[in-house]
Amino acid sequence: MRLIDADVAIEELTDRSHQAAKRVGTDSPFWEGLVIARRIVNNLPTVQPEPQEGHWIWVAGELMCSECRTIYSDLYPDYDNSVACPHCGAKMTISTK
Repeated sequence: MRLIDADVAIEELTDRSHQAAKRVGTDSPFWEGLVIARRIVNNLPTVQPEPQEGHWIWVAGELMCSECRTIYSDLYPDYDNSVACPHCGAKMTISTK
């Protein structure tokens, strides 16, 4: 399965449908196809991926998520005790110091 950002797809289809309306009109099968595609993407069910399991890593005095590699030491000094990364949602199982 490939997860995509449906909001980005809808935005792209909307932009292209506006461009098509200007070029070929709203009676065009091309324009109608873009509108239908946008409606289909908008109505697809949302899939919530299972969060990854990770741990906090201390690298050169900086606290970093093992999954997304986002550094939190400066902004969130207590995240080595947190149960999840606030950026990627990884479940933290081990604190590595």
